[in-house]
Amino acid sequence: MIRWRMERKGSLWTALVCSLVGLAIYLASSMTGYLAGKGLSAVVIVCTLLAWVCLAPVEPARLDGEQSTVASIRSLAAEVLLLIAFAVFAMSRVRLAADVYFIPVNYPPSEQTALNWSILGVAGYAIAIVAVIVRFCGEPRPVAISADPGAKV
Repeated sequence: MIRWRMERKGSLWTALVCSLVGLAIYLASSMTGYLAGKGLSAVVIVCTLLAWVCLAPVEPARLDGEQSTVASIRSLAAEVLLLIAFAVFAMSRVRLAADVYFIPVNYPPSEQTALNWSILGVAGYAIAIVAVIVRFCGEPRPVAISADPGAKV
């Protein structure tokens, strides 16, 4: 049986880097090209920055390989904040996706480019959310199987 396993320490960096990429793409696509001047949500920026603050001090808060209560609360807060940023980012691009994919008219190529970059940014947030979940889930424990030949299974 093949198992896919992400390193717990590496997933913290994955979450930070992917959310940084998602935020950078959000800022760039909102301030340039087709979406320039159409609004920039402070919720995405603030939630991402607060999620970074919640994730950063978690490593020193760990005790003997176990999660402390503070680390668990911070990881939950970071997860919720990243989910809010993801939702606001994705919902702000629904109209753009509808224009490109569901209304077959002549739209400017910059609209398609803005949508493609936005999809990459939303994917960055989605990967960051999964990485935070992987980082703060407990490690799998082996199942003890009795070696007694007379035991009923």
